[in-house]
Amino acid sequence: MHLKQFNLKRSLSFRLKQVFWLLISWLFFTTFFPWPSYLKVLILRIFGARIGSGVILRPNIYVKIPWNLFIGSDVWIGYGVHIDNDELVSIGESTCVSQYSKIFTGSHDFISDNFEYNGAPVMIGEGCWIAACCIILPGVEIQKASFLKAGSITKKGKLS
Repeated sequence: MHLKQFNLKRSLSFRLKQVFWLLISWLFFTTFFPWPSYLKVLILRIFGARIGSGVILRPNIYVKIPWNLFIGSDVWIGYGVHIDNDELVSIGESTCVSQYSKIFTGSHDFISDNFEYNGAPVMIGEGCWIAACCIILPGVEIQKASFLKAGSITKKGKLS
């Protein structure tokens, strides 16, 4: 791997949008202040997230790219959840993502000379419970009404 060959190509408009999002995120999402969920949902929608009704967003949540986020109705996102979504993250209705869980949609090929990006969406079905401190890696599809026990690490593929 030669990192000097790595090139992350992002347009200027993408970078400006990302900088603006990071500022807003810092004020309303990654803070310990308990801003009301309806305000955070509104802000995410303004930035392009598709979010249903009755969504609860606890403090200190990280969302990398809100326009790559779909959240169904009646979803609970717990304290300290980290959504690193270079690709789409879809969370189905009536699902709980418990505190300190992490969702990743991208990584890099460390064998590749140019540290090539590898990404895949993460799909979480409706009625799921992602318990505390779970890690969901790129390409995972969690089927309807599934349960991930605390501390689970999921790799690419379908989980039921």
